[in-house]
Amino acid sequence: MRLAIVAVLAATGCGRFGFGEDPARDGAAMDVIVDASDAGDALQACPANAIVCDDFEDGTTAAWTGTTVSETSVTINVSTVRAHAGMYALDASVPAIADGNYATVYLDIPLQTTGVLATRQWIYAQGMFTRFDEVVGLFHTGVSNQYMVLGCDDLEHWAATERSTASGIVDHLTTVPCAPDVWYCVELVYSFDTKRVQVFVDNAALLDVAVADPMPAFDDIGLGAVRADAAGFRVFTDDVVIAPQRIGCQ
Repeated sequence: MRLAIVAVLAATGCGRFGFGEDPARDGAAMDVIVDASDAGDALQACPANAIVCDDFEDGTTAAWTGTTVSETSVTINVSTVRAHAGMYALDASVPAIADGNYATVYLDIPLQTTGVLATRQWIYAQGMFTRFDEVVGLFHTGVSNQYMVLGCDDLEHWAATERSTASGIVDHLTTVPCAPDVWYCVELVYSFDTKRVQVFVDNAALLDVAVADPMPAFDDIGLGAVRADAAGFRVFTDDVVIAPQRIGCQ
């Protein structure tokens, strides 16, 4: 059973407020939309040492430890509404209620403090992608002030945000737009030994920076609507690989 992870992001000019997690489950299926230009780009690479590879084509979240939502009006399920490839994708939907709500799948792993932890996923934010809507996160279970998340800032640019006891909240910003209604291949690569984080979008390197956390440690990976702003957020996630190395978007 996942322990609750609760972290509050102070309002620091970006209007950000809150991460929180509370167990919940939901499931549904609807008509599919497959983008023709991406239909041949299924899960391209699953290395032998991968922690998980999931294209959701079994129609479930069985590859994950569980799902979690912030309240009953928020949903997370595998649906046929829109897929990067195949028929199914993870469908996370947060209505316009308040800053800091979420709908994610999560994977518990042994506490990692060395080596590399990398995620590769295709994401499609429907309608709106801004104000620190987050799509992937690395967390330390039970330690609310230690995480690294990736999403779109209030200028609608890709940004990685970290928090630790030593650093507080630190935004690693880019000038690269993160538009809605587009499939992106998004990679977050965290190197514990060198204490650096890299972000790649569609194989382009957007960030390669030192982290502020002097003692990074994560044991939980979340995908989906990791954080939604008050206007709501719906995001589809597909063709996921989590591994101790960068995967790329072949």
